[in-house]
Amino acid sequence: MISADGWPLPDATRIHLGEIAGAYATELTLGADLGDPDMTQDSALRTTPDPFQPTRIPGLYGAFRLSPEDTFRFMTTFTATADSRRPFDNGMDTLLQRLLPPIAEQSRTTGDITRMDRLFRTLGNVRGFELAAAVRVLQPQDERAEEAKDAESLLAGTLMGAFGLIPPFSIIPKTWTALSTGVAVKDTYGPQPKNLVQETEKLDGVETLARQHVTAQLLMEQGFVPKVPPSGFLAGPDGALRPFSEIIEDGNTGMQAFEQWLIENGMGTNDEFSVGESSLRVARNFDGGKDGAYHRARLYTNTLTTD
Repeated sequence: MISADGWPLPDATRIHLGEIAGAYATELTLGADLGDPDMTQDSALRTTPDPFQPTRIPGLYGAFRLSPEDTFRFMTTFTATADSRRPFDNGMDTLLQRLLPPIAEQSRTTGDITRMDRLFRTLGNVRGFELAAAVRVLQPQDERAEEAKDAESLLAGTLMGAFGLIPPFSIIPKTWTALSTGVAVKDTYGPQPKNLVQETEKLDGVETLARQHVTAQLLMEQGFVPKVPPSGFLAGPDGALRPFSEIIEDGNTGMQAFEQWLIENGMGTNDEFSVGESSLRVARNFDGGKDGAYHRARLYTNTLTTD
């Protein structure tokens, strides 16, 4: 994994490297963690974290250790196309669904939300590295996306597949895609599919609020109960929270309605486990981790085969 970026890589090989990445999503997540005490150490064939060290994220153990730079360099071997990236995103989806339920439960039981902080900040690091790796391959140096939000639109274009074909809804890693892009997959690939590039660009300036919408839904699925359920404009036909893409279509009126719902559910208070405040905290942790990792990865300038 630490030398694959030096090989000539045809597209078919990149898909297999994406499959390897999906199988080792845990190790890549640990490697991307910019808050890990081992982040300055070289890659090594040893379990991580060390058995004698405290575990930063419960349930996250790797069979080997990757340095952040080796993690980034390996990501450049498969992130440039939707087909080669999808196995990794599937792996991240599985990892998120494995880690989140027990960590959410532990956080509520102990009253310590820092477990959630570390989880989502680290997942943000993974997304930042994923974006930076794709940009490194897809764009020449003088055109490289300066910010993570610019890279989101670039990757959204590749997700549509060759010739504008839309991948089957059933194969999209729904939870990870919604968290990492801020766009609900059921919205983009549902019965009346929308262009993911356009949906991503709509979020310009409101990325964190869009992510808060996604994280509010994730937290409610994990037993965080809103004091005030969605109603009126904010409630969909099934009574659940309306998709963010529909809320934003109503402009400032829709945004204010969503913000008011978050306030009514604890945003801005000291209740860390309210849906409003916890979703804001989780979204900011993810976005902060993503942006920090994106800019950190841009400093990895050693030559790749694709340069």
